[in-house]
Amino acid sequence: MQLKVEDGSKNYVPSQRYHRLFLQSCTIMTITCILCYTYLHIDKYNSHSYRNFTGRNFREVIGNILRFNRSAPAAKISRERKLVLLWTPYFSEKDWLPSTRRLDCPIQDCDVTSNRSLLLNSSAVLFHWRDINIEDMPNFLTSYEDHKIGTPLVVLFNKEAPPNTPVDSLTTLNEKIHLTVTYRRDSNIFAPYGRIEKRKKPFKMP
Repeated sequence: MQLKVEDGSKNYVPSQRYHRLFLQSCTIMTITCILCYTYLHIDKYNSHSYRNFTGRNFREVIGNILRFNRSAPAAKISRERKLVLLWTPYFSEKDWLPSTRRLDCPIQDCDVTSNRSLLLNSSAVLFHWRDINIEDMPNFLTSYEDHKIGTPLVVLFNKEAPPNTPVDSLTTLNEKIHLTVTYRRDSNIFAPYGRIEKRKKPFKMP
């Protein structure tokens, strides 16, 4: 604590340490507000099968990726159409995310591909946690250099609980993940298996 004497009185003058703490607090509050705003604007949905989940859930995933892409400094890529790259398969399925046209998505200026040669043109790169291979990762994730402006958003997708997911596969992605897509409510993008709703009419046995 620093004290400054003027006209015989002591006036408190905050130290640089307190200035830093104040700025850090403001930054944390700003990030928290952004995450809360995004979470509260995610539409609820219900899915009963994998195909239904793919069609309805990822319509929301794409929309949220594009919203974050407008503000994230690591993804300032000048493209008229956004591109989501599926770097990993979803278990054995390579092209596991349908195009926005097939999803009847309101966001039509977006393409989905598994063609890795389009990495440099991608706005976001999607990784399915269970299928991550640490020996098969994009160059910008394995280099020792910090992320540069122009690299895509790194999105981690997972539907499994932590005990059923290999932790070692995240070594390469440590501190490089921009968004998470899981069943947890504290994820950046909430992607549950489904939900329970109260029936509007009483159920009658056939």
